[in-house]
Amino acid sequence: PEILAQALWVGASVALGLAALRLFGVRWRWALLALLWPPMFQGLLVGNVSVPALALFALAPVFGPGLVLGAISKSYTGLAALWLVRERRWVDLASGIAAVIVVAALTLPLTGVGAWRDWIEALRLYQTSQQLVPALYGLGLTKWLPLWAFLVVAIVALLAALAKGGKEGLARLGTATVVASPSLWGHGILMTVPSILSLRPMLAWLAIAIATVPDGIQWWWLMALIAASWALPGLCREAEEAPSAGQLDPLVSGAIGPWPTPAPPAL
Repeated sequence: PEILAQALWVGASVALGLAALRLFGVRWRWALLALLWPPMFQGLLVGNVSVPALALFALAPVFGPGLVLGAISKSYTGLAALWLVRERRWVDLASGIAAVIVVAALTLPLTGVGAWRDWIEALRLYQTSQQLVPALYGLGLTKWLPLWAFLVVAIVALLAALAKGGKEGLARLGTATVVASPSLWGHGILMTVPSILSLRPMLAWLAIAIATVPDGIQWWWLMALIAASWALPGLCREAEEAPSAGQLDPLVSGAIGPWPTPAPPAL
């Protein structure tokens, strides 16, 4: 039944969104308020898979195959799987690829080959529609930049992300996937959350505030702030700030960045 399906999907998306924020280390009070943050709220409002995809991304340090699985529903997020190559987590990479193949094989009797063919054709038609109606690019850089310039920016973002390893590199790749998305809507910004949490607390709040105004090209100031922090370490969160930021710190006490170890406490 439609009402039951909607309730289950929205309920599960809310739970997964909260779980993702908690895995990133966000305090409970801010995690609950984050459900009203435009990128998160938009994803929940339209029932977009970006919220569950964020949960798979948040699980990456402990469940690497999720980075590959996320590409099933959001193809651009699959770029984050490059982190598995960067970290030489070959078993996780192979497991993720195998899982995608298994899912495709098991669902083929339900979809048939025709649905796959129609999907590929739909992508082509959507691309044509974007050229006729630029609004269909959403917030994607392809709306304002020629294709060659977009590709240059996307490649630079990916290379800058891959220059760092560990959790910082993973956070950067989340942002790089957003930059490299040819069409982008508000909920797609969710992949930048770990990068936002890597900023100094007050700068993190500034980045969050940028994405509370009506979406448009001005949201790219958020990306510019994150990119600046990659070049200027002074914009990034430092260990000594963890105990001094107080209750206004979006991260749990003692965390020096997203994905704190050990996992965040209950409160």
